[in-house]
Order: sequence, then structure tokens, then C-alpha cells
Amino acid sequence: MTIIADGIDLTADDGERYRRLRRIAENVLADTDPRLDARARSWIVWSFLYMCWYEGDRATTRTQRGGGPGRGLMQFEPQTLWDLIDKFVFGPTEGLIRNLALAAGVTEEEMRKVLLAFRASADARDRNAWPKGAEDPAARLEQWLLSLDSFGIKLMRYHFRRFRDHRFPPARQEDVGNDPQDDRFKTEHAEQWAAWWKRQFRGGPGESPEEERRRKVRDFADRARALDAISRQGTGAPRGQCLVPALGGLASIALVVALAKVLGASG
Repeated sequence: MTIIADGIDLTADDGERYRRLRRIAENVLADTDPRLDARARSWIVWSFLYMCWYEGDRATTRTQRGGGPGRGLMQFEPQTLWDLIDKFVFGPTEGLIRNLALAAGVTEEEMRKVLLAFRASADARDRNAWPKGAEDPAARLEQWLLSLDSFGIKLMRYHFRRFRDHRFPPARQEDVGNDPQDDRFKTEHAEQWAAWWKRQFRGGPGESPEEERRRKVRDFADRARALDAISRQGTGAPRGQCLVPALGGLASIALVVALAKVLGASG
């Protein structure tokens, strides 16, 4: 499958942002993991959707709240991206630069020029700052993260590929055939984000790093449940291929409460 350079409309309603983001994630992962069983690939799709929905404040911003350096719906920081490019993109695996070029809608030559400039940037490597300047090719990486979610998700997939020990949910192979949105697996999705994406928790006044980690894991799971509720509305899933069975009774009430709570939260 050919990857399409694309980005969601941050001002669209919840349902449209979800549907567009899901299409982009599915397109990227079909290109990146064509040999992977469709059921297994759906777990990665939902892991990425949950992470982007959490990190990007319900996929409404590609700029970190509070003035931090995170960019893209997934909130890449310059040093994290520098390390990924230096250690993996320019590593022995063939085709990575070409595929990134497709995800950004540029030529492979253009992409290589930008990546080499970013790799040489002391701002990105040493100061966790984005290179600036209209004449600096390295500055285009930040611009792509701020506009093209296909590019960010492609980089996100490369990030996880770096780690040989990493496994996407579910933890048990026999669960691959189950629904990745099943509430039984919310903690797995959240813990994966904490361990392999967020990675560092510093704590704060009256809160230890571990207390912060547990709180944010709970917040992540709540935000994921809110996205599940959005995905069930309207045309969130193709007819006859709904990934989540309808819930009733107390489960539906719990989802409505979780949605209201999360949509009212910030950051």
C-alpha cells in the first residue's frame, strides 16, 4: 500500500478527528507492517490512536501545552527524535528514509537533506530545542510534525521498532483475536504508553514519581474509554465491521461518566 501524506483538521468535531486519524494510522501501518496479521495490526492502530488522543489533548493540538517542546499529536521532543534518527533511521534497515519521504510528501533526496541537517543540529541533540531559521533544512522536521500526522505516526512506528524487547498489547498471544478496545485491556494500553513512550515521571509537590505514574496511567485509560465512546457514534466503524460490541446498563453509564470527565479535563 502507498502511504498518503495527510493530517487531521484539529478544529473538526470529535467524530471527524477520530475517523480521519484512524484512516491515517491504518494507512501508515498497512504500509509499515504489510505482513502482519490484520488482527495484530489492529492492536497497534488502537495503541497509536489512544496515545495520540491522550498526548494531543483529544487530537486537538500538535503543540505541547505550557510551552514545552513536544510536537505532533504524539508529542515528539527534539532529543528523542534526534536519537531515533541517529540510531535507527540512519541504521542498517533499508527504505526508512524513502518511506518517511512518502509520509511527508517530499522526495527521498529532500528528506535525506533534512534528516542530515537535523542530525547535525546541536540544538536538537544537546538542548532539546527545535532548529529554527528559514534557511535551515532541519527546521522542516518540526513543520512536518505540526501539520502531517502521517509523518508523525510513521516516526512513532519506527520508535517502537527500535526496541527488541517491546511488544504491543495484548500481553498474551491468545488474546490477539479479541477486541483491542475491550475494557479488559485498557490497563495494558496505558502501561505500555507509560513504559515505552512517556518513560519518565518526575513527580511534583506532594506526589512521588510512582504516584504520578499511577495517576497518569488512570488518566490515559479514562481518555481511551472516552475515545471508545466517540468511535461508536455515527460511522466510526465500517458497517458490519464494528470493532466494539454495544454495551448496556451500568457499563454504558460508566462510559458516559468517563467521557464527560475526560472531555472536561485539560492536558
